[in-house]
Amino acid sequence: MKHGGDLSNLREKLGVNYPIIDLSTGINPHHYPHNLQPLESLNALPSANDLQILNKAATSYYRVHETWGYIALPGSQIALSLLPSALKNSENMKVGIISPTYNEYEYSWRSNGVTPSLISSFDQACEVPYGVVYLCNPNNPDGELKRASTIIDKAQQHPETIFIIDEAFMDCSPEESILLKPIHENIIVIRSFGKFFGLAGLRLGWVFAATEIIEKFKSMVGPWAVNTLALQIAAAAYQDQEWQEQQLSVLNDMQKNMKALFQEKHIDLAGQTPLYSLIKLDDAQCLHEALANKGIWTRIFDYDPQWMRLGVPKNENDFLKFKEALTSYV
Repeated sequence: MKHGGDLSNLREKLGVNYPIIDLSTGINPHHYPHNLQPLESLNALPSANDLQILNKAATSYYRVHETWGYIALPGSQIALSLLPSALKNSENMKVGIISPTYNEYEYSWRSNGVTPSLISSFDQACEVPYGVVYLCNPNNPDGELKRASTIIDKAQQHPETIFIIDEAFMDCSPEESILLKPIHENIIVIRSFGKFFGLAGLRLGWVFAATEIIEKFKSMVGPWAVNTLALQIAAAAYQDQEWQEQQLSVLNDMQKNMKALFQEKHIDLAGQTPLYSLIKLDDAQCLHEALANKGIWTRIFDYDPQWMRLGVPKNENDFLKFKEALTSYV
């Protein structure tokens, strides 16, 4: 499985009407309760006013220090895909990726003629003079979280290296975001809207960086990069503090249930965030198939056959179905 979230094969196997519980992603199963705008609003191009409102709401939500430049993009994946073009300065450029982590970091550079090195720890990130170093924080899939101060210290020690920090899952640990600190010219931060707000299909992400980098992105994507619905719905979501707090509570409570279940079944919990859990067992592929046969879709990994990542059950009923399926296997 290259990514989670694609239920096509499972629906083909079980039938289109078979109830499926999708635990293969790290996306909040409770989407923000948006009010869709009339389709007439899509007759015109996205307005500068809507973009201004979104920018203000987002920078307030992310608590962005005033020194950062930023740009909204149609999904954080677009940012990752464009970064090699924005940063590449030679065919021999050295890129390091702290791994295991999200595969698309590596794929984006390979498609631009650069073969990245996979690094086992952040401490080793600058033992070689890398031009670019990637860190997913919290990491996907194991949830490891580096403190902002640790990352900033490393960036200060190695000003010749550009550090790309993917904070796609940082919404549940906002106090550790680098964006709260003054900008460092050699740090680029990526943020995702869709994961915490449960609207991944809306396609909205951000790049925060020095002005030079932001201007490169602006020239690459051109005007009207973000659609009208994304501008308006995300602006409302970013300002809805009551919903955000309620979701953090719901997600944390469900993950406590998941952790207790894994302990009860003597399954090794290798890592966890409020949006996903990583478990380790000898037969992850077999468990994946057994759960799939019961309509529960999970995420397994080619590079580690012992790992399985599970998203958050949407409600108590889904949790109990997962618990029953897991119990029948173990």
